[in-house]
Amino acid sequence: CTTKRGNIPIRGTRPWKNYPHLIITTYQRQVLNDMSSESDARTTPGLYSDNLLDSDELTHDLLLNALSNWRTTWYLDNKWRDSSLDSLITDMKDISEHVRITAAIACGAALGYRSDWDLDDEPELKSDVEEGVDDPFSGYRTYSPSIAASSTERSVGHVVVDNLQKLLCDKSERVQCSAAVTLLAIGASNERAKQVLLRELHNVNAMVADTWAAVQCLAMENVTERIVVDKLITMTQSLETLIRVTATKLLVRLSQQSDVILFMVADELNNKLWINRYMACKVIQKIHTPLNKDILHKLLTLMWSDYSENIKSVAGETIGVKGYGHVLHDELCCRLRKGNEAERVDALNRVVHLRMMTGRMKSVFLKCFTDDHVSVRHTAAKGAGQLQFSDEDVIEGLLTLISDDHSHKVKAAAIEALADIGVVNDKIISQLVWSAQYQQEGMVRSA
Repeated sequence: CTTKRGNIPIRGTRPWKNYPHLIITTYQRQVLNDMSSESDARTTPGLYSDNLLDSDELTHDLLLNALSNWRTTWYLDNKWRDSSLDSLITDMKDISEHVRITAAIACGAALGYRSDWDLDDEPELKSDVEEGVDDPFSGYRTYSPSIAASSTERSVGHVVVDNLQKLLCDKSERVQCSAAVTLLAIGASNERAKQVLLRELHNVNAMVADTWAAVQCLAMENVTERIVVDKLITMTQSLETLIRVTATKLLVRLSQQSDVILFMVADELNNKLWINRYMACKVIQKIHTPLNKDILHKLLTLMWSDYSENIKSVAGETIGVKGYGHVLHDELCCRLRKGNEAERVDALNRVVHLRMMTGRMKSVFLKCFTDDHVSVRHTAAKGAGQLQFSDEDVIEGLLTLISDDHSHKVKAAAIEALADIGVVNDKIISQLVWSAQYQQEGMVRSA
């Protein structure tokens, strides 16, 4: 309504059209759809499967992928196919910056696809290294040659790597970055290349493609600098599924080198955006470092108190995956036994989602069938059907709800639960026939 104070009209407070609700953006919806499509085992906590690739597979596939995607981003994917290695070596000494960059990237592509080189087995190539100097081929990835390589091919490969190392001291930072990424991608890493890539990560004007390629190469070299880990954590929230999966695998790899990775990822549990907290829980599930009490307590707090149902579910999963199923079990039993109405309903939902049922929890679960609150009885009946719990005591409790409960919603939920469980006997049939004939509520008769 409108009133007047003096000559100024004043409009009253506008009424609420609806209750507040959670807004899920397109990005968040796509992340959740991708996560729900993953085949994560959701059985007993502590027995979840880990589908990550082995360390060797990750090393071989991921670096070649990083180099290939980086070339594609700069439209250089096929530049090396019509060039000889001699011409590429000549181009690396060209006065033009873009020619040197193209040559460095093309050399990386050629070395990655020419699987008939095995530089580590060539003694002449290592004889030139002086004692006390880092081996330029330290960590160089070897391949199983299908055809014996000639000494000429081997010497050309050595010259290519040697020229790439010279580009690390180029006057252009872009050329240095290209050479460093190429060297680390083909396995010929050294400290100078790592320092160049770390400098690139600190560059605020760096391109996203350069940053992502540098992060992957440094992570594969087990560099656990804070800037590397921060970039990987940011990439776990990417819109592209491939980038999220790759960043997660790299964080898992780094967690085997340092326990600090877990604590840096756990910082995201305090992020104000629920999608960041969701991704942090997913990454923590994969990291091999055991949880400490602070992180465990934070996950329990998220499971009970977070406003997002997705966070509650994934936090409970994370506790189970990390081997703290007994803590989760005790919390659920305590909530079912001593909690208020809302807490018991929430605990029943967690039990159904985690599909957790033990002998001690069963006795507490059965008491929910006779709870004073309709919402608790209704949730317990629905949960029994979703769990497909065919225990005789549960069946008896559901039949009691059908015949004696005063709420038609609870009766209908109990009938649907019996249908989901699939147990058939004379007592169940007679009870269902009686309900279909004599129950007054249409919802119960139609169930």
